[in-house]
Amino acid sequence: MPENEKIKLLIVDDSFLTRKILIELLKDDADINIVGEAVDGEDAFLKTKILRPDVITMDYNMPLVNGLEAIKRIKAGLDFFPAILMVSGNTVEGAAETLECLKYGAIDFIPKPSGELSLDIKKIQRELISKIKVAARVKKTNYKEVERKDKNKKDSRINVVVIGASTGGPPVVEEIVSSLSKDIKAPILVVQHMPEHFTASLASRLNGLSDLAVVEASEGEELLPGKCIIARGGKHMLLNQRVDGRLVVHLDDKPLRNGFRPSIDYTMESVAKFYGKKAMGIILTGMGRDGSDGMVEIENEGGYTITQLPEEAVVDSMPRSAWETGVVDESLGVKDIIRKIKELCF
Repeated sequence: MPENEKIKLLIVDDSFLTRKILIELLKDDADINIVGEAVDGEDAFLKTKILRPDVITMDYNMPLVNGLEAIKRIKAGLDFFPAILMVSGNTVEGAAETLECLKYGAIDFIPKPSGELSLDIKKIQRELISKIKVAARVKKTNYKEVERKDKNKKDSRINVVVIGASTGGPPVVEEIVSSLSKDIKAPILVVQHMPEHFTASLASRLNGLSDLAVVEASEGEELLPGKCIIARGGKHMLLNQRVDGRLVVHLDDKPLRNGFRPSIDYTMESVAKFYGKKAMGIILTGMGRDGSDGMVEIENEGGYTITQLPEEAVVDSMPRSAWETGVVDESLGVKDIIRKIKELCF
């Protein structure tokens, strides 16, 4: 959408109180125009068709037609598809529902505001406004031309893969992890920017879909071939070496880095330290630059680095920032990323 146009927002929730709170949080922002409200998924479909919003905030649990079915109807029945943000409760059930919606086209989620006064209301407001603006102005941009080194790594064998992702990442992580078999000769580490309940649900979901053993990170979790470890929300995932030489996860409470905990950079830097040239770093879709410094560290140690193609990324600023460091070996589509992992890790 043009930069000087207001963002047309449709709020979808069966709760009058939730709609009222969202309107109150957003009403004074000069860039957002709330064009309508819908009370269920069927109402959302009809109002989306008429109002053509840029962004929809979508509840999941609604009568008649829930949020997931509404997404499917909008995607299948209209000639355009607005950016959809799920309004999710911070519960295990809410996380599982939200992950399913992300798979079918929602690009991100925001916490469900409550009617209780909260000391964090300004934080919630900032996050809500920021994510609406990111969703509305998702654009694909060309990578800046940078001088690249001929590193001749075609014969490299990889002993660990670390994947970083943010906005739009869960469906891509799911595609990659579910495509790998338990015979892989390397552990897979995933840092997806999410709160704790969501990372637990993501690990559980992927474990049911993948041949790999997928777990949420815990202190002392051993890195083993055929295992995928998902960074725990609210904790940085680092590595430690035991006295017997085996590498294990260390959960760290350091301050946020690049605005996140877990931070991709911390994990990649730790991986680079212990695995050196046997490490592969991959940056997928996301907002910001988390992971760029970590990719540089993996490169400095002789490892392999890949970013997702910008045209495939929901938000391309994270892979673009990594690419523009000049250290990245390849920019690939998701299917080619999977092929490269299989080529170097089996």
